[in-house]
This record gives sequence, structure tokens and C-alpha cells, in this order.
Amino acid sequence: DNAFYVYTPDNQAAPLAVTLTHSGTQRASTFANLSTTPITGVTIPAGSYYQYFRLAGLSTGTDTLIASATSPLHNPDTAYTVVGPGLIDPLQGWPGTIKAGDSVLVTLYARDPAGNAGRYVLAATTFTLTPNANIEYRSGGAVITSATIPVDGYYVQFYLKGVSPGTGSTTITATNYVTYSNTLTVTP
Repeated sequence: DNAFYVYTPDNQAAPLAVTLTHSGTQRASTFANLSTTPITGVTIPAGSYYQYFRLAGLSTGTDTLIASATSPLHNPDTAYTVVGPGLIDPLQGWPGTIKAGDSVLVTLYARDPAGNAGRYVLAATTFTLTPNANIEYRSGGAVITSATIPVDGYYVQFYLKGVSPGTGSTTITATNYVTYSNTLTVTP
């Protein structure tokens, strides 16, 4: 995710190097903001009081990240991040009913373990789409069985189509994400 930063109370007169270290078992990695370049620190530029960086989960558990500067005027600080499997529930636009032959655009967001949407992915993340015979997924006019959120993206869109009357059901899976299951009614 690209929303983490270190800061000082006031703008810096000179650049301030901040080291990022982990205490205990490392559960997350730090990267330059909006990139896939690993880092072990950032520099708050002169005339500013903050600098963004990216944090990505490695394994389930609580990561303890310590930010410190060599200046005696700055105290180190600790941030705790809970790392767990991501969520995709709910799919935006998922209907309760759909008519056979009709389609509706749905959006699958990468969500954190608390369900907050808009979490940027560090690597392309493919989701396997497994509907029953009453519904199907489509993109560009073709039936699809997977959808991928691209690097530095946080969502993917595709169409849900009603195929035949009855109960439509689906399961959507991806590595490091909780399995999503849902149903709807397909009407004649």
C-alpha cells in the first residue's frame, strides 16, 4: 500500500535521513513510494516535514517497524502493522437478481484484512472466477475464468452475465486472499 509516511513536527532545514528497521520477525517489507524498489530508509527533503513510502505484507502476523534518525533532536517511533489475507468482499455492483441474457458491470477491489478498499497491489494479482452454469463472467465480449489486478492497481472490472434462470453462485479465489462466495437469482 502507498499510504505510509514518516514525518517530523516542522519543515526540515536540511534533508533528514530516516532509517526503517524491523523488530522481531519481519512480516512486511518497505519500498520506495509508488514503486517496487525495496528500501531500508527514506529522506525527508529540506523544506518538508514528511516522506511517503510503501509497505507490503510478507507473512501473517504483526510487523513492528521502527523509524529512526541519527539526529539527537528526533526520537525513534514504532508502527505496528497487522498482516493477514486480503479481502475482496463485497464486489461492487453485485446484484441480488439479474435477468437471463443481461449483464452488469462488477468491480473487484483489493481490500486489506479489515475490508478497506483501494489497497494497491505490489505485483499483478490474478483472481480465479468460478461461477456455476447459471451465470458467467465476460470481458471484451469473451467469457473469462480469471481477472487480474495489474501492478500498482487496486481493482479490476468485468461483467457478470445471467445465463439461465435459477440460482447463480460463484467462488472467487486468489493467493493471499480470503475466498469469496456469493449467490444471486437469475430470472427468465
